[in-house]
Amino acid sequence: MRKSVLLVAQDFPYPLNYAGPVDSFNKIRALHANGFNVYLVATTKGRVENESIGVMSEYCVQSHVIHRSYNVTNLFSLLPFQMKSRINEIEIHRICMLMKSVKFDTIICDGYYVIEVVKKIAQCLNIEDIYLRVNNNEISYFISLAKSSRNVLKKIYYVSDAIRFYLHEKFVLPKIKLKGMLHVSHDEKMHYESKFPEFNHFFLPAAVDVNNMRAYVKRDRKNVLYVGSLFMPNNIEGLIWYIEHIHDALTHRYADYILNVAGNVRGADCKQLDDLFSTRTNISFVKSPPDLTLLYDEAMIFINPMLNGAGVKLKTLNAICAGLPVVSTIVGNEGTGLVNGKHIMVATEANSFFEHIVLLIENEDMRHALVMNGQKFLAHFYNQSAALERILVGSLEPQLGVVSKSDPTFSQK
Repeated sequence: MRKSVLLVAQDFPYPLNYAGPVDSFNKIRALHANGFNVYLVATTKGRVENESIGVMSEYCVQSHVIHRSYNVTNLFSLLPFQMKSRINEIEIHRICMLMKSVKFDTIICDGYYVIEVVKKIAQCLNIEDIYLRVNNNEISYFISLAKSSRNVLKKIYYVSDAIRFYLHEKFVLPKIKLKGMLHVSHDEKMHYESKFPEFNHFFLPAAVDVNNMRAYVKRDRKNVLYVGSLFMPNNIEGLIWYIEHIHDALTHRYADYILNVAGNVRGADCKQLDDLFSTRTNISFVKSPPDLTLLYDEAMIFINPMLNGAGVKLKTLNAICAGLPVVSTIVGNEGTGLVNGKHIMVATEANSFFEHIVLLIENEDMRHALVMNGQKFLAHFYNQSAALERILVGSLEPQLGVVSKSDPTFSQK
């Protein structure tokens, strides 16, 4: 008999226009492939298109949406704004009534922001097995966002939410009866094992599509690609750093060098980036693209210039899956397990970032080798389907989705 799993996501898993939906989408697809009946509840800022609901219907028995509230009073709640804004009591009750007849075996809280929503749904539908997907150490993440933002009011907001995440972790989370915490990073798994020894802890790798990785293709056009959520200050900070310290030097060296920038802007004001890009003729800016395939197809190299952040940077992993060699900062490679010089090129400062890109532009064999090695690593250690089967079903057979920190290939160099 097929087991039924309810997955509650922080955002609707389609379209795949930034890392969060990609992770949720691939997780749902893996659950479906493993024989689970998957039900989806997703919180969302805006309207979800019928096309997106149609795509998810291929993998989900039912898909439901909870619309977020952006009432200013949410800023004065003891809960982090990211949690409070997702609690829509009327819609939660309506969805519970629609699923009242379903006997769920498990509920996956796909991100800490929806833990309060999950608590209410689990209580209403009498679901005992709750797994919390830990995408980031949210306290560290919001502190990093405060460091990245140039807006004083946003800095205050990020710091205040970091404090509220700290309070929630300390006083509320321990009282929730979790079946387990599913960690995207080995480093954060070790951190939370120490912090919450009463819970079970599992490494569940980022949901990159290891079954559909695209082969490396030689390209002669010097197109460099950046994809990221451009409503997040740490992504904007890293992109501005790249343009100010590396882009102009590459423009001077190569007349045919082009930077393509793409990402979900979520209606954010992009004037800062628009103004920066407008002074340069070799930057293409695609806002909220419905699909990234063509952008990956046209690129020679992918960059991840993040200076602040937490958790695993999915943009790095997704680029390797798409067949691109990656040049990244140390922060952009944190938690991935990718080894500098073997799977990826990691720069410690602007000069080395520039030199790595030049090296890859001029060395096609190295571009090919990085992609081949990176994809082999991801196929072995990022098999999320196997990891989900082991965690939710309890398979005792060896799984490729599990890796020990003692494994020499899982280097954090």
